[in-house]
Amino acid sequence: MMTLNDFKAARKTLDGVLHPTDLIYSPFFSRTTGNQVYIKPENMQVTGAYKIRGAYFKCSTLSDEEKARGLVTASAGNHAQGIALSAARLGIPWLVIHAGTDFAAADWRKKSLEKNLRYFRPLLDCGGSFAAECFGLMQARCYRPRAVVEYQRRAFIAKENQIRITLDSRITATEACWDLFSPRLVQYPVLDPFNAVLEVKYNGFLLSYIKTLVSAANRSETTQSKYCLARSAGLHYQN
Repeated sequence: MMTLNDFKAARKTLDGVLHPTDLIYSPFFSRTTGNQVYIKPENMQVTGAYKIRGAYFKCSTLSDEEKARGLVTASAGNHAQGIALSAARLGIPWLVIHAGTDFAAADWRKKSLEKNLRYFRPLLDCGGSFAAECFGLMQARCYRPRAVVEYQRRAFIAKENQIRITLDSRITATEACWDLFSPRLVQYPVLDPFNAVLEVKYNGFLLSYIKTLVSAANRSETTQSKYCLARSAGLHYQN
């Protein structure tokens, strides 16, 4: 039987892994039930669910020999993401198989994960928790890069209303190579180098003096996406 000390030890193992999810008072459910109801928002947890807790703790208790053999789990949701992120952070090889997946599909998924490992491995080498979290999510969901975009950004913030103004220029991209950490990555310009993308983001209202300054700029109003610019060549020939 587990003791209170066991639970405290498990909680200590998860320090630095979990996001704090403090209780939130719910006026609606409190009125509806006639009680004081508080909600623990585990949807705000890493991977969006509480299952990272058990997954990470279990992975952390494996011996070096067990870790070297790797992990295989059958799941189509939160458990899979919990295992993927935990194993990635602890350096354990892993494979997620969705329920109902046949062998051929599972084999394809394994090969896809191995290929993605080549693309995303530098995220693990960074050593940061955020990079490891990104790696785990990309692996669990089999994300693959479609383009690499690089640009120079100048950013300004008006503290009065947290207005963010950004100027993005020298936008280059490639769809031919996804090794974004390679020093030999070859990219091509996707926007006239004499132009820039100006974005203004604000909360609620735009301060008048900033509106005047932006209006005075020599500009054209258009919807622009750096991702679409990066995919412009591939989409052109695809269509």
